Amino acid sequence: MRRTLSIAVALLLTAVAALASDVTGNWKATITGMDGNPMEVKMNLKAEVGVITGTVTVMGTDMKVENGKIDGDKVAFEVRPQFGTFSYTGAVSGDELKLVVKMGENTSPLTLKRVP
Repeated sequence: MRRTLSIAVALLLTAVAALASDVTGNWKATITGMDGNPMEVKMNLKAEVGVITGTVTVMGTDMKVENGKIDGDKVAFEVRPQFGTFSYTGAVSGDELKLVVKMGENTSPLTLKRVP
């Protein structure tokens, strides 16, 4: 009985882990900067047990991911450059990461693609 229960719990945990979307990896988007020129946004993310860590790189500046969370396909995290806090919320679906970036009262959509 005890062995059967242990196996059932292990299978349940495996199934729950499989339901979580895979955000781990490298992501990239090209957006239009404030000067009208293209600007690259890169993310290197790692998800483990509901927590996201990693870096966001914009204009050659790496910023540490803070307060990162993943629940199913839903993701949320922050980065804190010297001039404020950027909050990212959204969802991962396969090789696409669709986010809304918020700084103060301003929001902007951001869609990144997974890169090797």
